[in-house]
Amino acid sequence: MNIKTIAVSLVTAQEAEWLMPLACDLARAHGAHLTAVHPAEPYVPYVGVGEGVAALPAPGFLDWQEEETQAIRAIFDRHAGAEDFPSEWRAQDVSVQGSDAYLVDSVRAADIVVTALTEPETRRSEQHRLQEHLIRNSGRPVLALPKGADVSTLGERIAIGWSRTREAARAAHDALAFAAPGARIDVVHIGRDGDVMEEGTRDDLAAAIDRHGFRTEVIERDAGVGETGEALLRVAFETGATLVATGAFGHSRAYDFVIGAVTRYLLDNAKVPVLLSK
Repeated sequence: MNIKTIAVSLVTAQEAEWLMPLACDLARAHGAHLTAVHPAEPYVPYVGVGEGVAALPAPGFLDWQEEETQAIRAIFDRHAGAEDFPSEWRAQDVSVQGSDAYLVDSVRAADIVVTALTEPETRRSEQHRLQEHLIRNSGRPVLALPKGADVSTLGERIAIGWSRTREAARAAHDALAFAAPGARIDVVHIGRDGDVMEEGTRDDLAAAIDRHGFRTEVIERDAGVGETGEALLRVAFETGATLVATGAFGHSRAYDFVIGAVTRYLLDNAKVPVLLSK
């Protein structure tokens, strides 16, 4: 499926400054409609660090929230206003709906949802919570972009993290929407050798991708418990991957323990764009 509707989640003005240009690059490349969504923070932010931390009073918080919204809107207008593709701005009315529900409801019609891949030490807790909620509940593939990403090369070399799960299957096929003509696509399995069912589904996927005319290779890596995310990023670095695609979280408590840990590791440590499907 061609990408024709893109939504971008803009939580903070600092994040919007570098994420909006990337979202515009993506919309321009695909000739897509771009919807910018700003979910308002539902709690009082804190000022200061350590023992100097103090909550802003309610009036101050509302003023801060309005200023943040207007700053993000100005960034959106500056970048989207210079483009030929259609775009729209959506900002939450905090008196009507919570930020979780607002964000998810606003992006359900999108072909892809863009979010920021930020350093854990610079990420506000609300950004982390909203991002995880978006991935878990929107029903849409989420493209997490790091600052300075080159989206023009996004589909040239794709590393698909494969496991015998629903989430991985969705991610693999979602990734094809980004694949450039003649792209190299690596099907990467991190785990122990000898799993006949795992190897069979892995090879089936590689054959299916190959029928689309892409250059496909199967890559096997062994990794210990809790090291899957690190191993996947290592393969991405070694192969020069421009996009990593994999399943996000899990559809059962057991799978969520394993896949969820991989998802969080990628969100905290990836330096390349990551496509996550749930």
